[in-house]
Amino acid sequence: MKNNKGITLIVLVVTIIVLIILAGISISMLTGENGIIKQSKEAKLQAEIKTEIEMIDLSVVDAMNKNGFGELKYEGLKQELDKRIKEEANRDYTISPQTDAKRYIITYVDTQRSYEVNANGEIKIHDGNNEEMPEAKNYHATIDVNVTSYNATLGKYPVIFSVVGEWNGTKVYDNIVSTTIDSVGISSIDVNVNVPEGTILKVSEVYSGANYKIDSQTTMQEELAEEGENIKFSFSNSYNYCDIGTGYVESTLKNNGGNLEYK
Repeated sequence: MKNNKGITLIVLVVTIIVLIILAGISISMLTGENGIIKQSKEAKLQAEIKTEIEMIDLSVVDAMNKNGFGELKYEGLKQELDKRIKEEANRDYTISPQTDAKRYIITYVDTQRSYEVNANGEIKIHDGNNEEMPEAKNYHATIDVNVTSYNATLGKYPVIFSVVGEWNGTKVYDNIVSTTIDSVGISSIDVNVNVPEGTILKVSEVYSGANYKIDSQTTMQEELAEEGENIKFSFSNSYNYCDIGTGYVESTLKNNGGNLEYK
């Protein structure tokens, strides 16, 4: 009888030990470094990333197709991203820079995952580290305003430009420049900037006089490459033969301590 009890106790202890070992193995399989839970989360993450990349990829292909498969342009890319991400997937995103560039960073607002797309349409996951900003160089820009018709009775009028430089989505230059028009012909403004190579310099005519109209594009941009190069922006204005008031300048400019600033 004593022997039977002894055997039963030993069996019980062995059974408990075996159960503990099995439990440890099971927990390890579930929560370990390569456990089922981690693998499941990783699979879910990869599926989400794949979906996000596919939405961007389809947008890039359509945007480049409409552009004759030339370099990827901001407006075309944004239009396609809006359609697929905002309208079809009901999600939000940001894109930087908001102008034509050699590289775009697209970030999904809900997951905060970012993807990099270059001008050739190649996509990769953005590692979150911005490319190191290169040393600033000196560049010269000339803004020409060609006035084709002028009303001498109304007298002189100012033309005001906003000049903004962005490098990989980071604003590196911001200025307001102007010239006074007093006759038909070309009036020039010289702008010297000290910015990194690859900066996109964008010039916008924000005010052309209450009685004059802009005959050219209101905004132009160029990428700065070789140091010392002279970039030219050519705008054209003409008398509009009517008095349109001053509403445009009031909606475009603000007064800050006596200084006019572009809104």
